[in-house]
Amino acid sequence: MIRKLFGATNDLVFKKVFGDEKNQIIIKDFLDSILDIKKEEYENIRVVDPFIKIQNYAKDKIGILDIKLKLKSGKIIDIEIQVAYKENIRERVLYYLSNMILDQMGPGEDYDKIQKVVSILIAAEHILIKENDNCHNKYLLIDKKTNSTFTNKIEINTLEILKLPKDIENDNLIMWIKFLKAKSEEDLKMVYDTKNQAIKEAV
Repeated sequence: MIRKLFGATNDLVFKKVFGDEKNQIIIKDFLDSILDIKKEEYENIRVVDPFIKIQNYAKDKIGILDIKLKLKSGKIIDIEIQVAYKENIRERVLYYLSNMILDQMGPGEDYDKIQKVVSILIAAEHILIKENDNCHNKYLLIDKKTNSTFTNKIEINTLEILKLPKDIENDNLIMWIKFLKAKSEEDLKMVYDTKNQAIKEAV
């Protein structure tokens, strides 16, 4: 009997692996392989309500994030898996991040309450960033001339699993990309041979 394998880029599989609080070791290792965040912030990762909405507008838009996480420090992370190419995906990510900031503020509250918002956008079966060949890109609000940062409160990471990870030196991230690319049991067995316990659990 032929068994059909649903890869990790399948929406339900992706949410089960990376969006279940019981999988702390998996989520922590995946985030740690992509983001430059202190390890102690991953001590208690919470999966929070994926619905975001701009309040006080007659024609509110509602967005549903794939996975929305909150770290110990209050930083908020959105992980999106995008299989097919969508022309307005960059604008949608910007919209989601803006809402993730607005959701933190109540009437009369100080702006210093705002915590960092991070987006990890995974392009599964298309090329999203055509400007370079990098498998992983990190975008910040910086001045192009001086390379100075305006604020570190917004960060967008793109991970494109169709591209060769020539720009990546982190072995863990390379293994996570192989996990996401796996289409067969043979592919998964090769990934399972890693020494990384988190990736073994994900498999």
